[in-house]
Amino acid sequence: MSLQDKNIAMLYYGEQPHPAHTGFADAIGADFICCNPRSDGSKIDSPLNEFFNGFSLPDYDIYITEGSRPLYSGIAATIFSDSNLIYLGGDHRLRELSLGGFPNQAQTDTRYLRTRSKILQFLCQHFIDGAIAVSADSATFLQQLFGSPSTVRTAKPYVQRDVFKSLSTLSTDLESKKVAVIASANRGNVGDYKGIDMLVDSWPDVRNHFPDLKLEIVGKGHQAKHENTEGVRVKGYVEDLDTVFESIGLYVQPSRLEVFGVSVIESMVAGVPPLVTETTGASSELKGIEPALVVDPNPESIASGIVQYFDRTVAERENIAKECREYAMSFSPDVRTKIFHEEFKSLIDEIQ
Repeated sequence: MSLQDKNIAMLYYGEQPHPAHTGFADAIGADFICCNPRSDGSKIDSPLNEFFNGFSLPDYDIYITEGSRPLYSGIAATIFSDSNLIYLGGDHRLRELSLGGFPNQAQTDTRYLRTRSKILQFLCQHFIDGAIAVSADSATFLQQLFGSPSTVRTAKPYVQRDVFKSLSTLSTDLESKKVAVIASANRGNVGDYKGIDMLVDSWPDVRNHFPDLKLEIVGKGHQAKHENTEGVRVKGYVEDLDTVFESIGLYVQPSRLEVFGVSVIESMVAGVPPLVTETTGASSELKGIEPALVVDPNPESIASGIVQYFDRTVAERENIAKECREYAMSFSPDVRTKIFHEEFKSLIDEIQ
């Protein structure tokens, strides 16, 4: 079966699709359909309205949703047709719903949680034909949710072409005493799932060991109160990532729950080792290089990981950085969009 014979649409929610998912859609010849505006241009303000709006979507052979939110419209569009619905697992919402929160959080009402998980499994196994995960960890979860490994494929995101080209030749300073984290919100504050507060809470302990270490928080939507912690600076939005990575000795991704985390790969492409939490999907990319760079999602473990890293000699850090950069060369747009095309086609061949 050739994908050229299929009419495919990528459903997305919000102002525009994620840039990496745009490349995925182009790789399979998909059109883009926004699920949250009405035909008159006004916004749809609830999941229920999004579901009913799905009945008026144009007819396609295959719908692929960018994340979980467009599933409302996607299910409605396919429920009375022979069209297929594929979930591109680029967000953590289904896992958060299944867990009742973030990993390692105490759950009290386990009976309610079990019921909700069963409902999620029923919906996924009866109304969604398959899924594409963006990390190994996400694939394991989705296989359990869909009840069949054969209906789940994995295609990891890529670094944007211009960014990849620039970072891959960047000169860095691993003697630097600066650490950075990158996270942004289009509106409001960066979500708790990014774990920025845990990184800030870890900083006093880090400074007890290395008083001259400084933390830069990069991106839109961060709380100014983070700067009340000594050695922490909220830098805000930065246009050019080169200026971030060329001046730091370590990148940290402290997420409580993140399906991948492209910034982790960007740091590796730049030749800056990343320290990531176990609950960050991209952590699987580091375990074969340096397992000590993967830590538990809590301030104590994050602080310990940072201290252990800076206890290393510069030569040791440079060796890790070299391995990271070499490994990350496989995350170019050309490589990853080709893999996505192959995995998507394999999935469609499986379910049809």
